[in-house]
Amino acid sequence: MKFGRWETIREIGRGGQGVAYLALNTDLLDMGKLFGEFRNAFGGISGIHSREDSTRDAKRVLTVIEKYLGRESEKYCSVLKVLHEPARTNEKALDRLKNEVAVLDQLKNPNLIHVIDHSVHEGWFVTPFYREGTLVEHPGRFVGQPERALEAFRGLVAGVAALHNTGFVHRDIKPENIFVAESELVLGDFGIVYFEDEKRTRVSDTYENVGSRDWMPGWAMGMRVDEVRPSFDVFSLGKVLWAMVSGRTKMRLWYFDHPEFNLEHQFPKDERMRWINRLLRGSVHEHEGQVWTSASELLTQIDTLLEALRRGGQVIHRDVERWCHVCGVGVYRIHIHESSGPSALQNFGLSAPGEAFRIFECSNCGNVQMFRVTSMPPGWGEVGR
Repeated sequence: MKFGRWETIREIGRGGQGVAYLALNTDLLDMGKLFGEFRNAFGGISGIHSREDSTRDAKRVLTVIEKYLGRESEKYCSVLKVLHEPARTNEKALDRLKNEVAVLDQLKNPNLIHVIDHSVHEGWFVTPFYREGTLVEHPGRFVGQPERALEAFRGLVAGVAALHNTGFVHRDIKPENIFVAESELVLGDFGIVYFEDEKRTRVSDTYENVGSRDWMPGWAMGMRVDEVRPSFDVFSLGKVLWAMVSGRTKMRLWYFDHPEFNLEHQFPKDERMRWINRLLRGSVHEHEGQVWTSASELLTQIDTLLEALRRGGQVIHRDVERWCHVCGVGVYRIHIHESSGPSALQNFGLSAPGEAFRIFECSNCGNVQMFRVTSMPPGWGEVGR
């Protein structure tokens, strides 16, 4: 089949909105012309020529063979999505296609899939082909690597924040819809058309066919599409981050801090998981009021955390084992607790009435670290947990 300059090679996916094909851009590579080039080049090499001519003709043959072998590469192919037949004659569906294509074209964000070509009235559009596939096909790519995961995740969140700033909510963020492009993550499948019935004859305005059960917030059950707010995407993004770091496919509901899903339990020797859990606490929650209102807020939190990681910041908590930053061999053990009383501080050479301190000492070299905790600074993560 051919749609404009795009010739379908094979079907690569089928879903609620339509069928996806790997499609060849015939403006870049026309297979009929390519076979003609091959015949001409091969005919030239089979004749009697000088050594220079033979070398030239051999290179022509190799060039044609190289094009043929690469015919399904990102260089020549993209993904052609054709809406199901009912949607191609449905005015509401085509209006949605037109609006969402316009938004993606306007944003041109590297972390949001872009539309290369389209014909709204014919019900098809073309997006890039990502040979590496989706996050689902790379379950171990970020496992146990919180900083690397956050670096990639940040771009994804920035893309969603740009989307939210236009007034759009994606509504179906999950690993199956996130493409891997070298070091970038690209959000795709914007759910351009939704159907109310299995035969795909009525375009839906309700929530029931929007989103995926394992990745959506519980509070959104039964919502209409136009009632869904950006916090819906924030919840889904939090679950995606958990999946990236854990390497697991599903977390039930909002149970990120239950023992079976808790990253601190899965990676007990990596104190950075406590920071990841703080991000999850602001995104994967039972109640919408406890979730950051948009991807922009989540992005701010990620940037703060990444800066701390890049500077070599340490996770501060009484229960976290911190290696000495002087000798690198010992660990800091609490020497004086804030409830120890003034005599303990006086024995240490301090006199500070009304103040509370935690003092730690390295088990190997004796290096001391002192923290004023009179009003319990937020960095300890012990207030409002």
